[in-house]
Amino acid sequence: MPKKELGSEFSENSYNSGINEYFDLASMNRRFVLSGRTALHLVALELKNKHICSIALPDYLCGTMVRPFYDEKFTISFYESGNMGKIQSICKSSAVLIMDYFGFLREETVNFASQCRDMGKTIIVDATQTAFSKSKLYELADYIIVSYRKWFDCLCAAVYSKKDFVTPDYQKKYPIYVDTWRIAANKKRQYIHTGEGSKDEYLRLYFQANATLNDYQYYSACDSEKERLLNCNSRDLIQKRRLNAKYLIDSIKSLNNSNIKLMFEDLKTEDCPLFVPVKIKKHRNVIKNELINRDIYCPSHWPINKNYPYKENILYEQELSLICDQRYSIEDMEMQISVLAEILNKHFVP
Repeated sequence: MPKKELGSEFSENSYNSGINEYFDLASMNRRFVLSGRTALHLVALELKNKHICSIALPDYLCGTMVRPFYDEKFTISFYESGNMGKIQSICKSSAVLIMDYFGFLREETVNFASQCRDMGKTIIVDATQTAFSKSKLYELADYIIVSYRKWFDCLCAAVYSKKDFVTPDYQKKYPIYVDTWRIAANKKRQYIHTGEGSKDEYLRLYFQANATLNDYQYYSACDSEKERLLNCNSRDLIQKRRLNAKYLIDSIKSLNNSNIKLMFEDLKTEDCPLFVPVKIKKHRNVIKNELINRDIYCPSHWPINKNYPYKENILYEQELSLICDQRYSIEDMEMQISVLAEILNKHFVP
């Protein structure tokens, strides 16, 4: 029998084929690499070649984004992602990494980037969470990095540079990661659609593949993964995500529960949601685990990795990402909201 779950790793063919109108994010030099970490490390090497060894990062981000700069011994500082008007917090850094979150574009982010540009900072835009949006940020960037693994089953990232790259192009491939991940994705697809196989087996393979990304430097993307990026039907992906996200946003507003709050209350024209993020005031982890027990896998972004520098932000404790991607229908969103509302009421916070 087919198995039903929401979220977790993408299975094979998690998108419809067609034309990807977002294959080129900017008219800049571009390279394809293995992963987002690989892309950030390439930018770190580019900066070091230009004698830039200090960077300001937002205080809300994944530890894997810190690691490439930490590994290259950059001086790392953090600025408040929720208060980018404090431009003085980046004064001592030569470079600044800027991003919008979860596919929702903010004018304040563009204003912040423009001020950084006026201060002579080198600007790196992480477009991973806005990969299917036409952001004004891209025009202000010296470098853009984008990874597609969180959008659909595509093990590919890209680096854009306003000027020529000064580091050599990567030639090395990483088949052990790609092949293991693909086996897992095929086994998950079979399990979801036919009920055949073992969930433990494909989860083990995903874990095994992702663990190999500890070795992330100097790898190029496989040609087959670049083909997947090129052949993703971006209009279909955007339309489905926007429809699902709008339903979730409207539904959360109507819940009238003081324990949950939308991080973004409106869906603007260029927004293509990666998730619909909410803040859970109390019991976030309990609610997340109860959703998992009902086969709804809403991630929390992000677990703090104390192996690398970080700055405290309440979002690390409160954020929960609701699933809205192209794999799912409005009926799936109704089910997600129904289960979430039931669990929230169980853990009512006055």
